[in-house]
Amino acid sequence: MIVKMASEPLQQHAITTSVISDLNSFQELKPFWESMNVDPMNGYQWNHAWWTAFQSTGKLHSIEWNDGGEICGVAPFYLDRWFGVERLRFIGSGKTCTDYVDLIARPEDQQQLTESLANHLLQQQFDVIELECTRDDVLSLEIVDALSTQYHVYCRDEDPSWSLELPEHWEDFIEQAHRGLRRKIRKATKGIETGRFQIKSTAKGLSVASALSTFKELHQLRLNAKSQPGIFSDPKFEAFLFDVLNRLCGNGQAEIVQLWEDGVCIGTQVYLVAKSGFQFYQSGISPAHMKSEPGHVLFAAMMKRGIELGHREFDFLRGNEPYKEFWGATVRPLKKFRFVSRRMLPSTIARLVESSKALRAGASKAVSELRKKRVNTP
Repeated sequence: MIVKMASEPLQQHAITTSVISDLNSFQELKPFWESMNVDPMNGYQWNHAWWTAFQSTGKLHSIEWNDGGEICGVAPFYLDRWFGVERLRFIGSGKTCTDYVDLIARPEDQQQLTESLANHLLQQQFDVIELECTRDDVLSLEIVDALSTQYHVYCRDEDPSWSLELPEHWEDFIEQAHRGLRRKIRKATKGIETGRFQIKSTAKGLSVASALSTFKELHQLRLNAKSQPGIFSDPKFEAFLFDVLNRLCGNGQAEIVQLWEDGVCIGTQVYLVAKSGFQFYQSGISPAHMKSEPGHVLFAAMMKRGIELGHREFDFLRGNEPYKEFWGATVRPLKKFRFVSRRMLPSTIARLVESSKALRAGASKAVSELRKKRVNTP
């Protein structure tokens, strides 16, 4: 169902703002959305697959802008419950979050539609609005300015993403690397050139179904060895991931690569293919083959191929894993904004949540200091 809201002027045209609340209407956005040629995580296939898997968590509240009978923008939101009150957030939020959220619009319309979104959020008076994984850009700044008078604004730093700028030539990349990294790159390159390692890819004939099966197996082996549940502990996430990777591998927006040694797959990595280059999404590694350093071998191979393809960057996406800095990547800060209505119930809940977080943080710090003291006590 599409609920039309008031029109507003935009560059001398009447722009109609509509709310999409059912999947059939959402699917009608596909032609426009795909014509925008956005990165995979902002694309129609990613958002549609996510909503297909997780729609039981809430209801659609996506926003469509229409200019003279043609769609000119989309904001993919949905509504769920947060401690009993209504919350608006981007599709893809939570454990399976989209790393860089944004509106879907032509560059020349981005500023105006951001202002329109801010006005819509202000008029609707939601209990809670969350913008997760925003950057210090027009979207977050415009909405903060618009909503701060009627909402309590909470902001926190998310785990940042890490991005590596690529030079024009592979030899330059090796030369610029620090000594420890150079050694690993040359070891990896030699292993590939001598035939010790073989690389298979869904972009070069590897079956997507087979690659997904192996990826799940190795990912779970590695995480279980570390006594962690792994991403496949959530059946909804597994359904989403298998669905979206089948879609994206089929249209060239994702790739699953494998590293083989002595006839055994010892490592696998999942990449999204953005306009600026490869985005490293997830991996699986055989715990029995850690000495072969399959992760470093695959990184070296994919960065070399990215440079050969003219990619501008290699994006490690979110998370503070040490290997990202080791490879020379730099931090890209991300934030989470929570806007809470000044009405009594949402405000009270938010204050209790924030107080609980502060108590947990204080307890964690106290435990950490106690452990340090115990270690340092003779």
